[in-house]
Amino acid sequence: MKQWNELNYKEKFIRTLIITPFSIILCIAFHIFLRPHYAIAAITVVTITLIWQLIYTYKKWKSGE
Repeated sequence: MKQWNELNYKEKFIRTLIITPFSIILCIAFHIFLRPHYAIAAITVVTITLIWQLIYTYKKWKSGE
């Protein structure tokens, strides 16, 4: 299996899509195990980071074609 820095942007985008369900499970776990304010902050950070990474890798993949 290739390391993250060895992947092209198409492969990085696909790997990010594969990670998405795990991020959703993580957000549910935050909601269950953390206090409400901490859970909201953690879910926000995870969501923004995931969306940003998807957009960034998609744009880089399409610009490289």
